[in-house]
Amino acid sequence: MFNNKFDMETTEIKIAFYSAYFYRIFDLLLISENLWNGIGERPYSFKFIPIAINDQIIQDQIINSRLNNGTMTVTESIGEYDNIDQLMAENKLENIIIENKKLNKELGDNENEQSSTNSINETRTSTSKETTSNN
Repeated sequence: MFNNKFDMETTEIKIAFYSAYFYRIFDLLLISENLWNGIGERPYSFKFIPIAINDQIIQDQIINSRLNNGTMTVTESIGEYDNIDQLMAENKLENIIIENKKLNKELGDNENEQSSTNSINETRTSTSKETTSNN
């Protein structure tokens, strides 16, 4: 992955330069396979994902898989996404829980409130047990 600003700019320039060649190659391929007659609008298009977004997508997939595997807590994931320390992440999680409770009360959904609170408390409890056992 390119993480340098100049590498990203170079990549964008290369994409812009080679796009015409990509279109021409696919035009010829579709014409030779009788899938398009070469007249009118192309039946395809290219959309390149910017390299900066690619890094964010990969980070998101890693964090989601770690959450699903149970190798990361909710507060750790909040800290990774928002680039904050553990205490701030815990405070943010508490605020999220409070907001969810308010929304659930407004909507009259008490069952979801209990299940979401229990799952978050279980996550916190398992984290504290792991920390205690490691010490």
